[in-house]
Amino acid sequence: MTRLLIIGPPGSGKGTQAVHIARHFSIPTVSTGEIFRTNVGQETPLGREAAKYLDDGALVPDHLTNAL
Repeated sequence: MTRLLIIGPPGSGKGTQAVHIARHFSIPTVSTGEIFRTNVGQETPLGREAAKYLDDGALVPDHLTNAL
């Protein structure tokens, strides 16, 4: 299975490009930012843990990102 990772700074158009690519190739997208926002907003146990990092402006550790 081919996987594509789009990285860049905030506001660089990652999400926009992901939408265009996903539509063109009829493939799903996964956004870690959206996963974080959903879990933090729903106050899930992992979302509360992630919020501690996000509130400090820190990166969420890989083990927590993978668990989400």
